[in-house]
Amino acid sequence: MNDPDLCQDLSGMHVLVVEDEALLADVMADELEAFGIVPLGPCPSVASAMEAIRDSARLDGALLNVQLRGELSFPIADELRLRGIPFVFVTGNDPAVTESYPEAPVHSKPAEIADVLASLAALIRERREPSAASPA
Repeated sequence: MNDPDLCQDLSGMHVLVVEDEALLADVMADELEAFGIVPLGPCPSVASAMEAIRDSARLDGALLNVQLRGELSFPIADELRLRGIPFVFVTGNDPAVTESYPEAPVHSKPAEIADVLASLAALIRERREPSAASPA
């Protein structure tokens, strides 16, 4: 499960986990730790995620479930977008629901954590090296 490139790219990163299914949230947090990532949360609601974003001294990326106990996670996505923090959707919803966020990869549940983290690592890499994303 531990891809050496992912471990190197993401080791030490602080990643917000926004998931309302407690068991899945705990599994995701454990899987992040296995990659050397510091999980923040998990946050089961928009309010708790917004508080975590506000209170975090460091936030490198986020994994967002779309549907959170009857709420959509889009206010969280909007806040992350404003702050320039990359995020990935992990959802059981139709991926088309996220079309307002073309910069965010969408992974359908059940998703392989390595695939989700590869998407996040690519976004973080682009953010660190913007010139690498565009030809010189």
